Amino acid sequence: MLIVTDHNLLLAPSQDISILEYEEVFQKIESSIGILPAVGLAAIQIGIAKRAFIVKYRDQIYRFANTIIVSGKYPEWDSEGCLSIPGRNFNVERFQRVMVQDDINGVQEYRNMLARIVQHEHDHTMGVTLIQSGKEIL
Repeated sequence: MLIVTDHNLLLAPSQDISILEYEEVFQKIESSIGILPAVGLAAIQIGIAKRAFIVKYRDQIYRFANTIIVSGKYPEWDSEGCLSIPGRNFNVERFQRVMVQDDINGVQEYRNMLARIVQHEHDHTMGVTLIQSGKEIL
């Protein structure tokens, strides 16, 4: 499995995913996340420029399609890494609670670490990496 590290590709916002594409795209993401040391994986990270991602958290898989961050509360800074930027860590400000709307889950609130992961993966779908959203830890 090849993880995209080309920032020219990662910086382009992905296209909306249609319901007809769900199974094929999510199957590819799920098979990839299963062999990677990751808690989240966006379609663009495996070369599919669609607004889809998966979060694997506490033995549960969450699928997201065409997400919109509706609102956020309680911002905090913490360190993050990313498979697409190997060997580097960044301090990133994220909300501890986010209200997210997407085509699979409707409107849901996510909290704490799950909220942080969702925001990180959502950023990928919008063409934003930790290089743009964070401050590198040297």
